[in-house]
Amino acid sequence: MKGLRGVVLTVLLLTGAAIQAQTWELQFGAPRHDDLYVRMTDITAVGSQVWAVGQGIWYSADAGQTWSVQMDSYYRYWYVVFRDSLDGWAVGEHGRIAHTENGGQTWNSWAINTETTLEAIAFKSDGRGWVVGKRSRMDYMSDSAYVALTTDGGTSWSPMDLHYPSSYYGIVFADEYHGFIYGGAQSLETTDGGETWIEGDFPEASYIATFVNATLGWATGGSYYIYRTTDGGETWEGSPVNGRFYDLWFLNESYGWVVGRDGRVVATMDGGENWQLGYSGTSQTLRGVVFSDPTHGLVGGEGGVLRVTENGGQSWRNLFGNEEGWPILQAVAFDELGFNGWVV
Repeated sequence: MKGLRGVVLTVLLLTGAAIQAQTWELQFGAPRHDDLYVRMTDITAVGSQVWAVGQGIWYSADAGQTWSVQMDSYYRYWYVVFRDSLDGWAVGEHGRIAHTENGGQTWNSWAINTETTLEAIAFKSDGRGWVVGKRSRMDYMSDSAYVALTTDGGTSWSPMDLHYPSSYYGIVFADEYHGFIYGGAQSLETTDGGETWIEGDFPEASYIATFVNATLGWATGGSYYIYRTTDGGETWEGSPVNGRFYDLWFLNESYGWVVGRDGRVVATMDGGENWQLGYSGTSQTLRGVVFSDPTHGLVGGEGGVLRVTENGGQSWRNLFGNEEGWPILQAVAFDELGFNGWVV
């Protein structure tokens, strides 16, 4: 289930003599904590295939063990979703939209409104879709909610007439007809598949939400609560949990995970009746989580942190970087033999 906000993976390609270097050790310094470009902003998965976004799009065919760059980008993407293993969409800064029809082998990208930051995208089976986010002005003091509609599968987009301050963070459908647009602005609700939208009563300050069927869903964000609905979003019940959370992932009606600040990972095995607070072993903010089954999962976030569990989150190990993230590597040099080298 999509949920994850939410890896910017720093990829160092060493050619020539550098290929001979087999191991590296840190001689001086520590990873930076303040670099905003080395971060993962969202992850999604279809089976063992995983896609991650940040300032680019990355792909793993083996549940995160190895990665390749599918697209570099000057702009940061904030959200990625795949409708199946081939049809994927990503949205982000400066109104950027990226689309693939072949699992990410090639991506087409364009901007629909450079004054906007797009936070999420969703499609219906009839070719209609929505992007949500915020419209920003140069003074950074007049953000307003932004929603645009497509009726031709994403070829063209038309903004909806909204006059709400703040921004939207997500859009979710419980079924073919019942959906929600939510975030910092007044939430919107549709019961006719998006033909009309009215003001709704979605949990405030929600960053991410998901439904596993037409009645059962969850939402969370900056309110220190994880909310659950059992009636398709008509009513919500909140469970107080210490933390601010940016992504969630549900395998089914029982197993779910939520991640957020300070490396927190919160898990349920009973459909949200009880939540267990845990830690991924990093102090970095986590913005993405995916699980392929109840035991195997990935979390990632700021600092380029990417960690994996093989026991349902009881323990985590690094895939890249270290507990505090990746350093920014600027230069590499080797001695005459090509075996001893340094990066800084």
